[in-house]
Amino acid sequence: MKRLAAAALLAGGLGMTALGARRLQPRPQDGRAATGPPGSLADIEGVRVHFVDQGEGAPIVLLHGFAGSSFSWRHVIPLLAANHRVIAVDFPGFGFSDRSTSIVLSHQRQAERVAALLDYLGVAQAVVVGHSMGGAIAQRLAIASPARVERLILVAAVDASAPPEWRPRRAWARTAGVASTSVGLKMAPLAAWMSRKSLERIVADRRFVTDDVVRGYVDPLFQPGTVACIVRMAADTANEPAADLSHISVPTLVLSGASDPVVAPDTGVRLAAKIARARHVIVPGAGHLLAEEQPEAVVEEILAFLHEPLEEAAL
Repeated sequence: MKRLAAAALLAGGLGMTALGARRLQPRPQDGRAATGPPGSLADIEGVRVHFVDQGEGAPIVLLHGFAGSSFSWRHVIPLLAANHRVIAVDFPGFGFSDRSTSIVLSHQRQAERVAALLDYLGVAQAVVVGHSMGGAIAQRLAIASPARVERLILVAAVDASAPPEWRPRRAWARTAGVASTSVGLKMAPLAAWMSRKSLERIVADRRFVTDDVVRGYVDPLFQPGTVACIVRMAADTANEPAADLSHISVPTLVLSGASDPVVAPDTGVRLAAKIARARHVIVPGAGHLLAEEQPEAVVEEILAFLHEPLEEAAL
């Protein structure tokens, strides 16, 4: 978890990573993201939730990592949508979903919103795939609503049974975080450099870190209120009770990037050991952003797992 915080990654960093896009393209005068939402918006319990919904067939739900969005799954979505209905969700506070400090942003509450979105979409049960922080939320969803989760796939996932990575116990620390990010908005060259270096540290091959990739990750973070939501999320998760993974009863696949410096393969091994019907697979040639770096390999593992009979899956 210390490495998760230290990496300051675009898919898992604080609002400072959003600043790099100022060097890549002008920020609109109204302060909104330069790129509009690619999907649809739904009112879920008074909160606007953005999601991408493509394909037909048995549903697969994709949950992004911290400070990510549905953009993180853009290579995976069309591959899975060839034979499945694929729903990629932006958690409130990120992507193109609502920003408000009045929204509770704990992992448990985010899991409940995913369940409510599935109700809205008429989906009774789905395969749930979660990356990094999204993996922790997926674990909580599988525990709280086991009938909704047919199978669980955790991609470089944070362990929901471990202590949270953020513990901002003093208000002054949260205030300092917002202040430092506000200062960073006026230091575009430094912020751009930090953004690129952050991504380069967490991928296996730096060639994946192009201007387009950086834009895709940081543009949604220009939505007003992102920094305040990150602070609120840190506070909401700091004292969140650990999840009891022994209550996960569905077949589970844990995927790790062979070169992941954020959530190491050993962490994936330990996570799989805590779930009764889980198995662990290492994806070669990938760092932390498996769906970015090795989308075909990730989809191959997912589809192979889905094609296994339920009584044999993850055994």
